[in-house]
Amino acid sequence: MGKRVLLLFQEGEAAQLLQQGLAGRGHVASCFAGLRGLAERVLLDAPDLVLVSLERSDIDGRDIARLLRRDARFASLPIALCTAGSEASDARLTMLALGAQGVVRPDTNPGALLTDVEDLLLRRKPHVPASEVARLAKLHSLGVLDSPPDAVLDAIVAAASEMVGVPMALVSLVDAERQWFKARVGLAAQETPRELAFCAHAIHGTEIFEIADSRLDERFAQNPLVTGAPNVVFYAGTPLRTSDGHAIGTLCVIDQQPRQLSDNQRRALAHLGRAVTLLLERGEGAKAAQGATALPPSSQSAKPVSPAETVGPGRAQTTLSFPQ
Repeated sequence: MGKRVLLLFQEGEAAQLLQQGLAGRGHVASCFAGLRGLAERVLLDAPDLVLVSLERSDIDGRDIARLLRRDARFASLPIALCTAGSEASDARLTMLALGAQGVVRPDTNPGALLTDVEDLLLRRKPHVPASEVARLAKLHSLGVLDSPPDAVLDAIVAAASEMVGVPMALVSLVDAERQWFKARVGLAAQETPRELAFCAHAIHGTEIFEIADSRLDERFAQNPLVTGAPNVVFYAGTPLRTSDGHAIGTLCVIDQQPRQLSDNQRRALAHLGRAVTLLLERGEGAKAAQGATALPPSSQSAKPVSPAETVGPGRAQTTLSFPQ
């Protein structure tokens, strides 16, 4: 079934090419050029993706993206930016600052541009959370990325693997460009690119993200982790959501054949995931306390200043407003 795209472009050749190209792939794309009535148009179209051009001469596309993201009615609306005027790293920073979910570049050939838009539209590549800057800050504050193995977390992934009866289980932390495995069984890799990660999809929800057979899911059927090693067919991941609401990764279980979790397994996986999150956050608190006690005596007594590739154990390799 086709998807709906709303193009916030100036009327012109670029918008026409995208409309025609997406229509040829079975989707419906409409174009809206103005600012007045934008909110009503978004509500009316109920698009699966809004694509905002930053190459406009009449309106700053960044202001359009900000307006949409600040409106509570569109908090979960997927927004992507279309920009050719900056390096990829700069475009990513702009995306993060605006709370957008992806970037496409119109200076690529038309076929590649359409594929990039469709990847976002069909979520073949995971979207970036609107709170990505704060989410990454929380992840990095835990101090666990690239840290040595933890025996307790190793035991939890082993328990998850045994409980579900699958060969692979992971504590996956979703960093800016990668997912890094703090604990794992049945998998040799220490990390994979974020754009291929099932876990980068799972962090968008509050419940377990479960794929019974990835080969039948248009988001994952062509994913290299499905078509090649480790041949992910079944996936279930519970988000590791911190006390302040940021999903920093998942506890996930993986199989090379189709299956579904039972209700008991689903509840148990969620409990284990909560245990992982508590362990990670307590580690952060312990480091903070240790740092405080390590201060020299003069600092402690001073008046406070106002604030201005290894394998897991025992496992085989395998402020604007809308115009009225």
